Amino acid sequence: MKRIRLWLIDLTILQQFFAITFLIFINLFLVFFIFVKPKVEIFIEEQMYSYLKSSGDSFITAYENKHLIYSHNIAHILYNTKENKIVNNVVASVSIDKIINSTSYQGKIEDVKGDVLYNKIDVKNDIKLISILDSEYFYSYRKDIFSNLLNTLLLIIFCIYVFWFLWIRTIVLPLNKIKEYVKMIKNDKNTTLNIHRRDEIGQLAREIVDLNNELIKQNNIKEEMIQNISHDLKTPIATIKSYAESIKDGVFPYDTIEHSIDVIINHAERLESKVHNLIILNRLEHFNKIENKKYKVEMKNIIESVILNMKFIRNDIEIETFLDDVFYLGEAESYRILVENLLDNALRYAKNKITITLSAEEIVFFNDGNKIDDEIIGKLFKMYEVGISGKFGLGLSIVKKIASSFGLSVDVFNVEEGVKFIVRKNK
Repeated sequence: MKRIRLWLIDLTILQQFFAITFLIFINLFLVFFIFVKPKVEIFIEEQMYSYLKSSGDSFITAYENKHLIYSHNIAHILYNTKENKIVNNVVASVSIDKIINSTSYQGKIEDVKGDVLYNKIDVKNDIKLISILDSEYFYSYRKDIFSNLLNTLLLIIFCIYVFWFLWIRTIVLPLNKIKEYVKMIKNDKNTTLNIHRRDEIGQLAREIVDLNNELIKQNNIKEEMIQNISHDLKTPIATIKSYAESIKDGVFPYDTIEHSIDVIINHAERLESKVHNLIILNRLEHFNKIENKKYKVEMKNIIESVILNMKFIRNDIEIETFLDDVFYLGEAESYRILVENLLDNALRYAKNKITITLSAEEIVFFNDGNKIDDEIIGKLFKMYEVGISGKFGLGLSIVKKIASSFGLSVDVFNVEEGVKFIVRKNK
């Protein structure tokens, strides 16, 4: 069975269909000739014996009433066992002695043409009626029965084969369309896939089409994002280069060397931040592909540490905290990045106040900035999507990746006083 299974999986579906059909046909014929045919032969003989007995009873009734009846298939012989002779004028084609000497009242004896069936009936005194069925009729009748059974079986098999073949075609044809579609999109060729089915094949086709559309969309956004990032990186690099060259020539673009160097440092920090986000994103891609271990992390300490390091960015913003002493499963450095990005986002848009709440089930970052447009709010966490300010930010997509890797969800909501970002444990 294992060899047959291994052989089948190397075949196409149509080849598997023909192979399985052949095996089924072979098994059906084996069952027919090994099990069905012997039982049918027994049934036919029983019917023939019944036919002989019924015909013999009819013959006796007619004979007693001085009537003569004839049958082309059955010879009725009245035999006197005491005188050992045939009473009626019938020529026996078989050995009567074998039948008379047999203790069985029904049976078979050999004839020149084959087996002959007989039936004995005690009439009166020493007279017995021996009814003999013609061998040609017996074999002809049995042949017709088997021929009809075999033809019926072949017809049923043919009908099953046709319906099964048509059903297999309804599977193979759409699968071939899907295969060609995948091959075309693999070679970056424009194509369409139209499979109007509601079953699993139709669902698979729709999922593949949706996946291809999403990949096309992501590739387009990614290309645009790369162009924008290249421009964002090019600007601080060009500024740093031009300011450095000016200072080298003794020219200070911002009046004094200190102010000019501050501009260089500011652009270097912007450049460092962008490169840092790209490195983090790449690290997370690798981190999610390998089996990562999760540890108990003190979230309160991480949030307090991040606030201490970042609150100088905007000294005019009040940061209020409500932090419980709780542990989250994950990796400390990744949680630090998550909190940094959410706090950095809040500091960027807050007007006066940020509130951070930590509990065993969720972390909430609230800022009193402007509400987010509904068109943007649904795709804030998607990689390569345009952010609130119209730029291709990576911070929130990094937050989403970290949260997902640790079994958390992250959502954003507009509230009456501002905006809330909520990181919560999945139930």
